[in-house]
Amino acid sequence: MPFQFKSLFHRTLLTLIPFLLAVTVLYSVLINMAINNTEDHIAKRYLEREGAALINASPEFDDKKNILLSTSYLRSYRTTDPNLPQQYKNFTLGYFELEDSDKHILVISPPESEEKIYLELNESAFSSVGKNEGIIYSVLFAVAGLVIITSLIPAVITARLISQPISDLARETQKDWQPGTQLSSAQRIDEVGTLSRALQTLFQRQSDSLEREKHFTRHASHEMRTPVTIITNALAVINLPSCDSQKTQRNLMRVGEACADLDLIISTFLMLGRQQTSVDIEQTKVPLLEVVDAAIKRCEQPIKAKRIVITLSGDTNAQVRSNEALLKVAINNLIRNAANHGKREMSICLSPERIDISNPIESNTNNVTTGYGFGIDIVQRICQIQEWVLKISEQNFRYHVSIEFNSPNVT
Repeated sequence: MPFQFKSLFHRTLLTLIPFLLAVTVLYSVLINMAINNTEDHIAKRYLEREGAALINASPEFDDKKNILLSTSYLRSYRTTDPNLPQQYKNFTLGYFELEDSDKHILVISPPESEEKIYLELNESAFSSVGKNEGIIYSVLFAVAGLVIITSLIPAVITARLISQPISDLARETQKDWQPGTQLSSAQRIDEVGTLSRALQTLFQRQSDSLEREKHFTRHASHEMRTPVTIITNALAVINLPSCDSQKTQRNLMRVGEACADLDLIISTFLMLGRQQTSVDIEQTKVPLLEVVDAAIKRCEQPIKAKRIVITLSGDTNAQVRSNEALLKVAINNLIRNAANHGKREMSICLSPERIDISNPIESNTNNVTTGYGFGIDIVQRICQIQEWVLKISEQNFRYHVSIEFNSPNVT
């Protein structure tokens, strides 16, 4: 029956009710046994007392024939009594109870005599329990019913205590989940606490996954915007009536380079989205100067517009063991940020162990990451996967960015 109810409270309550009924029945049986045993004990003690009084009544017990007790509930027999029931003759000295006839027998022997005296007590006539049996059982049933009714109160409370944490947990999980939210039952040390912590972990993982997808969308949009703009502008120039073959060829080359950039960006974000590590990603020896030159060429327009002077120093033959796509995207973002948000000049220092990029910034910049948005986020994610160290600082109105390549990645 309990499985027909969807409510845990009702299931728990219906599980406790049979237990309450069993306890009540056991209580009734024990009370009935206690009454019967008490009645038998009283009958036995009464017979022993009467037997002792009969033996001590006279030292010449054998010569007196009329001292045997006889009442409505007690009869006495001698061994020679012709009315002695046949089954009593086989009894030895002691106490006996005849369950079938509700009689108690005490067999005694007077001192210095071989004769036996049989005291027979009729329990039905002796005790008033039998006469009041209906009343007694009615009281027992009434008490049992009262016990059941009274026990329902703690049963309901117990069922509520068991089901309430689950109900609270269900209500909390139906609310909008916010990162870092703590379920109220998470601190419990029982199974409910274990379930709460498991759900909390699951929701947190889902929230982190959703946040990664949002970042992925923002980063992909940010990265693809530049090549798409290049393609759009190049096609617009090609469609001009005055566009000659030389301009067409040059803009087609720009479209090809932008398409290559798009392919590089897509490959990069596929790697970032798969939660890979540096061990899982294909790595090769990449000339660092070639990556920097390609990034500078892509930022040619803002560099020319701001008349930024680029200074290259360090080891121009440095090579880094890395995934080529990830390294290109990281360097492209750093140089594009420096070109878009810097002024006058840009310093780039190369070495097999690291790359340093610095440029002056406006004096009213309040934060080192102001204006550098998603580009820095992408670089941080790439450094995390490649196990590189990204350092960003601002000193004397100059913006400094460096990537330290780990020794296993350096040649």
